[in-house]
Amino acid sequence: MKPIIPEIASILEQSSDMLSFWETLRVKMMGIIADQLGEFLEQLDQALVAYYKTYYGWKSERRDQRQFTCFFGPVTYRRHLMYDKNGNAHYPVDEAIGLKPRKRYSPDVMILGRS
Repeated sequence: MKPIIPEIASILEQSSDMLSFWETLRVKMMGIIADQLGEFLEQLDQALVAYYKTYYGWKSERRDQRQFTCFFGPVTYRRHLMYDKNGNAHYPVDEAIGLKPRKRYSPDVMILGRS
């Protein structure tokens, strides 16, 4: 991750007024948080794969990419498809964070949509 301070300085220099500075900064920071969340989910996926292989004997078949929208914006990450001993398919990281199959929005966005 590159240093954020020069980017903030650049945003400030390019902004015509303080309102545009704060809005551009908000959008930039949300993007950074979404990217970091994607990286975290990939690390969590690795830990869950090791756990389920070791303690439950699950098999990992492949890694797939997923994108969903949350409060911070679009999040993209890669996660493992695993099969339990009964042959049932699982994406452990998706299950751990409450993402439903084929849904493109996280639970926080769904709740915000109901307001």
